[in-house]
Formats: sequence, structure tokens, C-alpha cells
Amino acid sequence: LDEYMTDEGWRGSKVYQAGGKCKLGSSTSAGYLVSPELQLPAVFTISVDAKDYVTSSGRADGTTLYIGVGEKTPTGEGGEWLAYEEFALTAETETYTLHCDAGGRALCFEIGTVQKRAIIDNIRANGTSAQAPAMTMSETYSGITGTQYRVTGLDRTHTYSYTVRAIAGGIESEESNVITVTMASSVDEGHGTVANIITGEGYMTISSDTESQVSVHTIDGIRIFCGKVSGQRSLRLDNGIYIVTIGSKSQKVLVR
Repeated sequence: LDEYMTDEGWRGSKVYQAGGKCKLGSSTSAGYLVSPELQLPAVFTISVDAKDYVTSSGRADGTTLYIGVGEKTPTGEGGEWLAYEEFALTAETETYTLHCDAGGRALCFEIGTVQKRAIIDNIRANGTSAQAPAMTMSETYSGITGTQYRVTGLDRTHTYSYTVRAIAGGIESEESNVITVTMASSVDEGHGTVANIITGEGYMTISSDTESQVSVHTIDGIRIFCGKVSGQRSLRLDNGIYIVTIGSKSQKVLVR
């Protein structure tokens, strides 16, 4: 979870990115999110904006959300609650607050679902932001019927993360694991040909707007791929540095 939080030390189960917010739980399991240890005042509040999860067919889960505070949380670490409250969620986002007068020491808090799913955002401890997952870009692409989809207008100086969810026969899948990609580089071969190289966790994707001769070698000269690319070609690769040649231009590309 540290990859998506502004502070380290968060932990949990069944925690997913949801368009710049956080989804707790799945269609069959509850989920929870535990804060890092915080030095909290004697009297404080924990607040969170939350709503029930609604499927693409308009069906609400009817979720109950809880907020609890303890030195060690019962769900995550087998401790005891110092303060605990449950809230029945609605389909509209509302703010839910737990009051606690057992602070004045290092504590952590937990937010979770009693069953199924909830969407949460803007977690606050005693009026200061405890920060839910920090997403710098939030876009949803729907109506995709194939196995590929090209997203345009991306900034090569940024790193992007995405998840995929499928719908078939009125049944909606869970979101996939988060996949992170880095806009590695762009090669302009002239004559209107522009090729882009994108790397992610264990793969490299090369795309070209016209047919281009492409080769990929390891740093010690072992050839991984050689052929013509028109459109897009993805390669599964081990972490490391590769020499990518597109047309007459070569460059080093890091996969990690």
C-alpha cells in the first residue's frame, strides 16, 4: 500500500484503487485498511467520506462500514478496540465520524466493511488529513469490446497506473491488480514516423504509427526480438537494461 499512500506504514486486505478513491472489500469478502501508528491527542475524531458500492447494473451491496481505534487493531493484529462504531452506508457519499476520548498515546485506526464493498475517500484524524490513496490521474474508459485499447494524450514525464474490470452477461468482475507503466521514450525517425516505448513491471511495449524495423537486445548483446512493428508489440522481459533499435536509432531502456 505504500506505493499509493502519502505516508508509509498503511496495511490492509481487499484494498483496491477506484478512480482516485479507495474500494474496500470484494463481492464475497470484507476489506479493511489500517493506518500507521499515530500520536493522537487525548480526545480526537476519525472521519471518512464513504458510500455503498453500486454495480454497473445499479444494484447496491447494502454495506455496513466500521471505524475502530486501538493500540493494535483486532482485525489486523488481534488487539482490542478502544473505540468502535458501525455505519449503514447509502448510495450517496456521506461523512462518517468516530469520536474517541482514549487517546494521548500512540494508536492506529482501522476502517473496514462488515461485508462486501464500500468506496472511501478523505480520511481525517482530528481534523488533519490521514490521506487515502493519492492518485494524480483519474480516468475511466468504458465500452471497450476488444482486448486492446490505446490511450492517447499521455505525458512522457509521468508514471501511470491502471486497473481493468470486465463485464459479461451482466456479471461484473473484480478489478485487476494495479499495473504501473512508465512513459520511457519516443523515437522520431523522420518521414512522419514516431515510435513510443513504454515499460512496466516485466514488460516493454513498442508502438509505431508506421511499419518500422525493431530489434531488442540485452545489454550483453543477446537478441530478444527482431522484426517489423506496425501498431503495437509487447514483450515479456526480465528486469534489466535493454538496447532498443528502431530504424537507425538505438537507445537504452530500463525494465523494472
